[in-house]
Amino acid sequence: MPSSLTIKRCETVIWTHQQPNVQHSVTSGQFGAGNAGQEFDSTAGQGFGFLLNQGNTFSHTFNNAGAFPYHCIVHGGGGMVGTITVSQ
Repeated sequence: MPSSLTIKRCETVIWTHQQPNVQHSVTSGQFGAGNAGQEFDSTAGQGFGFLLNQGNTFSHTFNNAGAFPYHCIVHGGGGMVGTITVSQ
């Protein structure tokens, strides 16, 4: 999970989970801030039953410019967080 990435508007980011024996999510927002106004969530509608396993991917197309913090709902407290910055 990159701590920061800068892309252009309308580009798609693809996260690929490569770690064996550990599950992760890709969830927008600051860790611990709840899910109000989430831009994306790899577990959307699935809850913890849809955490990413090794080899799984999740993608999101960023249509709006801005800074989009994200985290792993399992490991965000341990620092698994990042920000996608989207330019015009």
